[in-house]
Amino acid sequence: MLVAHPWLGVRRRRAEYLAVTSEVVVVALPGRRRLGEFVRISRDGREWHSFAVATTGVEGTGRYCLVIRRAGDWTQRLASDAQHGRAPARMWVRRMRGYGFMYHALAYRRVLMVATGAGIGPVLPYLMGMPPVTFECLWIGRSHRAAMGTDLVDRVLAGGSVTLIDTSQGRPDVGAYVADMAHRFEAVFVVSNDAVRDSVARACEASGIPWYGPTFDS
Repeated sequence: MLVAHPWLGVRRRRAEYLAVTSEVVVVALPGRRRLGEFVRISRDGREWHSFAVATTGVEGTGRYCLVIRRAGDWTQRLASDAQHGRAPARMWVRRMRGYGFMYHALAYRRVLMVATGAGIGPVLPYLMGMPPVTFECLWIGRSHRAAMGTDLVDRVLAGGSVTLIDTSQGRPDVGAYVADMAHRFEAVFVVSNDAVRDSVARACEASGIPWYGPTFDS
């Protein structure tokens, strides 16, 4: 029963490809959008991948977005197919969802979020919605508008709680940034690779601030 149960909720859902950039492909799917959730999708029902439930603010009601980084063979093929009009019109989606570590941001009142590149995906529901959390976000990346799209970046900045750090001007010391700011927050959440995660972890542990991050490259 435990093995069969997750598969009973598998459905084919209409997919719309809202944006394709050098860094990401943004896919809109019908369904609920909740803070901290992730969903599993597949093109063929055999190979499955998990992505954070996100939003770009333009998908409309009753839908959510997946901000998928172009990192591996599966994601590169999906982005290429979307660019050339060959992407699947429907995707297999598991209705049973899970919660990622970003869900725990709801346990705090003041949160610092650190995201690099497409790692902004799990943070977007907090930036675009009205969460019961006071937060600031450091978004670190190279040429944000070219990589993620001008419209998305402008929407993110409109809230006034996000600071862009452009690595095209040189790689920043993320740990130093966090060390200067962490004392104003109850916890720090980082969505990045292991190098940035570990630098944030060292800064937080030195300041006695709780921190959360992925156990492997996000």
